[in-house]
Amino acid sequence: HHLRRHEGVASIVIVGYSFGSLVTNSIAGEVPGVVGYVLVSYPYTMAPSRYETMGAVPKLLLMGDKDAICLNYGGLQKYESFALNMPASQSQVFSGVDHFWVGAEHQLVKAVHEWISSVVQTL
Repeated sequence: HHLRRHEGVASIVIVGYSFGSLVTNSIAGEVPGVVGYVLVSYPYTMAPSRYETMGAVPKLLLMGDKDAICLNYGGLQKYESFALNMPASQSQVFSGVDHFWVGAEHQLVKAVHEWISSVVQTL
């Protein structure tokens, strides 16, 4: 609310990483002006049904195929199925990337920047 009132921000994209992406879920729908969510290394097996609170707001899910933390319980195939069933979402899986995005930080930033730019342009 502060950003919109005092800084003139009209649109907000909330980005969460790992546990922070679960927190992003918990506030979904409570923050006015949110036009998108980015969930990086989302531990989907910890709260698979929580995404319904995000509704039709666009979402980007980013995961590395070597993420032993998030993919440990369900594997990549289960994650991809989960991502396909999330409303208004796009998913990107990065080859050779682990949970911490070591050595792939540039790829992560580029993907987030491009997606946010495309979402904001459609407003």
